[in-house]
Amino acid sequence: MTGKEMLTQVLLSLQDYLAIVDDDFEEKVIIDEDLNAAITQLRTHALTPIFDDFVKYLSFLIVEDRDHFLSDPYPNTGTIHIIDFTLPKLHKKNRAFSYSDTHFSFFSVKSLIDSGNLVDFSNLQQANLWKQMQSFFERDFNPKQNFIRTFFDCLSGNDVDKGFVVKYIGEIFEAERHYSYIYLSFLNNSNSVKLPSVLNYSSTTLNSSLTFVSLIQYEQYFDIYDVLNELNQAPELLTRFLKLYHVLEYFMYRVYLVDLVDRVGRNKFFVREFIGSSERMKAGEKETFIKNFFKIFLTDMGTIEAAIAGVINNAEITFLEDNGLVRSFDITNIKKIAELIYGICLLYTS
Repeated sequence: MTGKEMLTQVLLSLQDYLAIVDDDFEEKVIIDEDLNAAITQLRTHALTPIFDDFVKYLSFLIVEDRDHFLSDPYPNTGTIHIIDFTLPKLHKKNRAFSYSDTHFSFFSVKSLIDSGNLVDFSNLQQANLWKQMQSFFERDFNPKQNFIRTFFDCLSGNDVDKGFVVKYIGEIFEAERHYSYIYLSFLNNSNSVKLPSVLNYSSTTLNSSLTFVSLIQYEQYFDIYDVLNELNQAPELLTRFLKLYHVLEYFMYRVYLVDLVDRVGRNKFFVREFIGSSERMKAGEKETFIKNFFKIFLTDMGTIEAAIAGVINNAEITFLEDNGLVRSFDITNIKKIAELIYGICLLYTS
């Protein structure tokens, strides 16, 4: 079978999956063997956006015919397996990547669908993703298996909890063990998982109203400026949040030290008091963070509340509670906001 024959089967399978009756389409595919004309005809049927994009990207690949895949035959070796990431042993291991070596070929639907939209797998930057999709399609037309319907189900339902594997080795497939090897091999070859585009961050000014104040000793905060530098280098939201949390954490402890000096001064009890307080702070880290967050940001509560009000709703509040991040979240309660920040950081770093 050649790539052209493979795509013919893909298009006919999609027509069957969508229950489209169109003699002109079938004639263009089967008799004329004009795949692009067939795709144009198929797109007249008002496909859902994700299927319209799917055949559009196939059309781009047909025009480009990268590596002459349309005419070159391929070895039909290997068996197809589906990984279900909703299973208890796998539900926290779903990663958005594609990869192949001499043992396996793999792509996750999570690497193909980003924030509900189909990734342009015809783009040269997604060449590896298309390579693994091609390996899957080339081996999928066993009438007893018909895995392509599962693939189409994933597209139709925006189901990113599946992964598709082509196994080239002889041993019995074990989803968790073999997938773990595939991921290790992917990382071992200096690859990394791309985060969803929704987590990309466009850098903005930290404080648009920053002005010089002659009474402030700016030098005393210099060690935290390097953390701000790392924050500005963070290309995505998760790392940026963690760096910003480190800044907050710095000021949490600074509030404590200032208070300690005011209460104890520089007398002989300072060291004893410092050690005792440090041990109490470590044991009650969450409580210390919330208490000092309240002290630092109480006067900024209006600004904080306005920023959160536009992005929080009842469903998200329920999610926060169900996941143990914060109970009875209230944007007017600064301690609940501090509890949320601490909870997210704990979840992210655990």
